[in-house]
Amino acid sequence: MTTLIAISLLFMFGSGPVRGFAVTIGIGLLTSMFTAIAVTRLLMEWRVRAMGCNQQWLRCPIPTYLRCNLCAKTSQ
Repeated sequence: MTTLIAISLLFMFGSGPVRGFAVTIGIGLLTSMFTAIAVTRLLMEWRVRAMGCNQQWLRCPIPTYLRCNLCAKTSQ
């Protein structure tokens, strides 16, 4: 979050190359965040499917309305 604030300040108050640097850093930050979230989600989905939805750690703390479709179908 602080990096996004710094990027916006660089873009607003900078000129020429400084603005270009802010855009480049912003694109890199957003790409990195998207990749981290997408890969983590993919790995977690693979892990949940591999373990099955009958595991105690998955059934207990997650309310039914928040479970993935696979878990909601098998646990009800």
